[in-house]
Amino acid sequence: MVTRELVLQLGVEGGGICIYRTALDGGAHQFHGEGVSLTLDENDEEMWRRWETTPSETIEAALHLISHDGSWIYWHAISVLDEYKSEIWQHVQDTQRSAAQGSPDLWERSRRQWMEACLPE
Repeated sequence: MVTRELVLQLGVEGGGICIYRTALDGGAHQFHGEGVSLTLDENDEEMWRRWETTPSETIEAALHLISHDGSWIYWHAISVLDEYKSEIWQHVQDTQRSAAQGSPDLWERSRRQWMEACLPE
């Protein structure tokens, strides 16, 4: 039986994503995302669509697969596995420095949420 562990859970209006890690032989891990999105069908009716990313060797690569443009930093951080809090906080900061989108107000709200999820009280 393959054991997976929730590393990061993000929420966004109309959906969300969870990034899981799965142990590999030799002590390494791989990461993949599973998400759900609200979309419209051909009749403009709302429907929920489930999706998955391909496995990645790093959490950084998994984050890139869910959002190539770095917009994941503006999503709501619901939970972060303790041992990844520091690493994910660093990715948040690095992504924010290189991201061209978003307003300062949006980033300020997101920053506070990420700090609550990733930094010790």
